[in-house]
Amino acid sequence: MSLPKTLLAKRLGLARSTLYYRSKKREVDEVARTLIEEVMIGNPAYGHKRIANELGWNKKKVLRLMKKFDLKPKLRRGQYWQKKGDQSLVPASYPNLVTNWCPIASDVVWYADLTYLKVRDSFPYLATVIDGYTRDIIGFAISRRHNRQLVKAATLEAITSRGCLPRYFHSDQGSEYQSEEHLKLLENRGVKVSMSQKSSPWQNPFQESFYSQFKLELGNLNHLSEGEIVKRIYQQILLLQLPPDSHRSQDATQAVLPKSSEQRCLKDGVLAKTDKYFCFGCIVHIIYDAHYVRAVPF
Repeated sequence: MSLPKTLLAKRLGLARSTLYYRSKKREVDEVARTLIEEVMIGNPAYGHKRIANELGWNKKKVLRLMKKFDLKPKLRRGQYWQKKGDQSLVPASYPNLVTNWCPIASDVVWYADLTYLKVRDSFPYLATVIDGYTRDIIGFAISRRHNRQLVKAATLEAITSRGCLPRYFHSDQGSEYQSEEHLKLLENRGVKVSMSQKSSPWQNPFQESFYSQFKLELGNLNHLSEGEIVKRIYQQILLLQLPPDSHRSQDATQAVLPKSSEQRCLKDGVLAKTDKYFCFGCIVHIIYDAHYVRAVPF
């Protein structure tokens, strides 16, 4: 038997109007859920940050809604690719010179790597070069073989597109990057070569992050011709460039340092003083050098 709302409210010790309450937040969240799902249908690999960028919303709001409604990307990142032929190589004599470095100017550190793309029964290889400050792909090359010519072509394209050389060139210890031809290309021009330790992909994080997302969103290439594959790769590289409001964009230093302070310590596009600021979401103590900063956590 149902009780009258007046009697029920009295027994519960509540105001009668409480029984008529209907959350407006729930209705708003349902509308937002529909918009998020529409973005995810067209972009099945998007996480909360990229969905927020697509909708122009705060990323925390999107993350809250995705957790609330258990919304997850349909495409997930796969396993890390390893070249079996490189596992038996003697460790390189080049140390990792850029550990925990946060470049604050372009063309200070370039990060290089290569990966494979499965197309039917063949494996085209893609080599890329990323600028450590802008996180943009500044050079890439495609080949049916992973050899020194492939990585050299990507490096030369980066040099051509930027019109200059980096101070540091960082890669893994792959045989392609240890080749005499590629090392001479850099060292004869005054570039300092830096290499990750063996079996340490996390020491080349920008490349690993890029490739995992790139291959995820590139999709199935089996139905495409060679020319269409190259076109798809080029388009996908352009799509995965970081948005202009990224925390590591060209305006990153302006976002974390007072303008007056920046004007005092900025010389030739480079910061040169000791200070504290937010970097990669963590408070760090920054030791400023001529063209880079080394992040040392408190």
